[in-house]
Amino acid sequence: MSNLEAILGPALLTAAGGSFILAGILRLLLRLYGRRHLAFWAASWFSQGLYVLLATLVLELERGPDTGRGPGWLSVLVVGAALSAGFCQAGWLVLGTCEIDDAHRVSARIRRFALPILGLLGAALSLPLFVVTASPAAVVAVTLGPRALLTGPAFLLAGVALWRDHAEHPGIGRRLMSLACFVYGVHELQYGVVALRLWRLHAFGVYSSSVGFLDVLLQLIVGMSLVIWFLEEERGEVLRASERIEHLAYHDSLTGLPNRKLFLDRLSQELSAAPRRGTKLAVMFLDVDRFKVINDSLGHGFGDELLSGVARRLTEAVRRADTVARLGGDEFVLLVLDLKRDEDAVRVGDKILTALRRPFQLHGHEIYVSASLGVSLYPRDGDDAEALLKHADTAMYQAKEHGRDHLQVYTPMMSARALERLDLESDLRRALAGDEFDLLFQPVFDLGRGEVDGAEALIRWQHPGRGLLLPGDFLDLAETIGMSYELDLWVLETACGRLAAGTRSAGPLRLAVNLSALAFYHPDLVRQVEAICHRTGFDPSRLDFEVTENLAMHNVELALGALSGLKRLGVQISIDDFGVGYSSLSYLRTFPIDTVKIDKSFVRSITPGGGGDEAIPRAVIAMARSLGMEVVAEGVETELQLRFLLEEGCHRVQGFYLGRPMPWAEWPGFLADVSSEPRSVLRHLVGAGVRSDDGPLASPQES
Repeated sequence: MSNLEAILGPALLTAAGGSFILAGILRLLLRLYGRRHLAFWAASWFSQGLYVLLATLVLELERGPDTGRGPGWLSVLVVGAALSAGFCQAGWLVLGTCEIDDAHRVSARIRRFALPILGLLGAALSLPLFVVTASPAAVVAVTLGPRALLTGPAFLLAGVALWRDHAEHPGIGRRLMSLACFVYGVHELQYGVVALRLWRLHAFGVYSSSVGFLDVLLQLIVGMSLVIWFLEEERGEVLRASERIEHLAYHDSLTGLPNRKLFLDRLSQELSAAPRRGTKLAVMFLDVDRFKVINDSLGHGFGDELLSGVARRLTEAVRRADTVARLGGDEFVLLVLDLKRDEDAVRVGDKILTALRRPFQLHGHEIYVSASLGVSLYPRDGDDAEALLKHADTAMYQAKEHGRDHLQVYTPMMSARALERLDLESDLRRALAGDEFDLLFQPVFDLGRGEVDGAEALIRWQHPGRGLLLPGDFLDLAETIGMSYELDLWVLETACGRLAAGTRSAGPLRLAVNLSALAFYHPDLVRQVEAICHRTGFDPSRLDFEVTENLAMHNVELALGALSGLKRLGVQISIDDFGVGYSSLSYLRTFPIDTVKIDKSFVRSITPGGGGDEAIPRAVIAMARSLGMEVVAEGVETELQLRFLLEEGCHRVQGFYLGRPMPWAEWPGFLADVSSEPRSVLRHLVGAGVRSDDGPLASPQES
């Protein structure tokens, strides 16, 4: 035994020291780079060092002549501890290898069971030494052989995993580590076989000593491979970070699209090359309509997802050679190349708007959006990148003023209008504080009684320089700059205050107020309405909010929540301009709607001789009546229209024929003037029973 120990002991001690050093290197790399698999591999090499150290202790305990009495109990316990550490080494190695690939990561529960089982299995191999007479050489063979046969496949598995991972993460370090694991695995398997077959021979000691020194050499290669590996990873991360910084300098972080800087650079390059090619190009400036409403009502997360969806659709709608960029917020720009005619740009723009009209599905919400698109053309509108972008922006604002979901091609006159719009925006921000707004009230008549029973509040702006401005002149701008919610609250409080104060003279009139998109989807709307009614003393059951079809269908789920909250206050809900939007029966059944308001364009189609399109108002009235809803017709301007609506069973009407919008101060005189011709005609028609056979339904207040 002394000869064997003299040869084998130093080799094993050297291998143990190498294992502990390698474990320390792995722990250092773990602190530097934080890779989870390094923790398992460090434990694996520490277990190997512990195993080899205990194997050396076994040799020391068994030194001396072979007496045939077998090993002592202390030797057997040390053998069990050594084998337990050796088997755990294989387990730690496999677990660390699995951590490299997230798809093969082992759960914590399996780890808690696997390692103790391996340790117990290793310890159990020492039990036969208690009952079987074994020579010191047999003790050494049992100590060294089974562990090597287990760790060999573990190293081969690590080599295969690293080789496969190298395909996705190339580098010399990973390749060297993979080859080192292959060699180590083959070496361990070979040693395990030799240990079990040659343990009786003195040559085994010589072989084992050479293997011990080979272990040190392989450990050195593994350590070098790990250092090279992670130096390469660090260099790769620096390069990737540099690339990300460069990418973010020229691309939008949310959508990945080019940003303004890169777009202008590409546009400048194309403008330089365009004269040689002899083709035209278009710059398109796109703004998502009412995006602020979605962002404020559903949250910024939904808004970001919607913008990403818009970016994808824009990219799909144009050719690969074209450029789509995001300037920020809900503003996108497109560069469309190689156009033969100006009309080609309009065709591409229409395709883009059509693509955006399809609903977006976001976490169970069906979101409808539209966009306003401005187009400038090279060479017609200029040959400078900044100028073309500015002209496209100007045209986009003109598209918004035309009612959104619209395309507008730039003309020189738009620049002057853009300056006017900028001035108007500044004036609008000051107007509310300057008390420049006022309300007019248009009477609404109950056709069942022939009397006034309500009023619609209509805002006007008495501009100090431009005179009286109608809602169409400034409401879209107010929504664009985020003032529409503030204006709606002012209209509501002012109108409720005036009608509540005038109830004694005018009687309990109903009040109709239009809601903007920003107000309708505002999360604080219900609380504000309740507070305003409380402050002014106005009964919320006499309040009627008018909402357009398109607004209600913009987000069905959110609209249903907003309408339900208003209904809990007792507020009545009307669908305004019915027939010009979706005109869907399904949403009429879904939403808590009390009134359908026929758009004035359909009332205007009622003409003498039946030559107009009376079928639409007739159908709307019949449909609403069948659903138990009240019908209001706006824009009544002739006795013929009034008679037709009365005959068809319309409940309420408003229009210039019966009463124009007027200041609240004129209402007492208007209500007292019952002898006017239109009102006399109305009382006569009602008194004469001019009505469809089944008559009108009772209004919600009467039922």
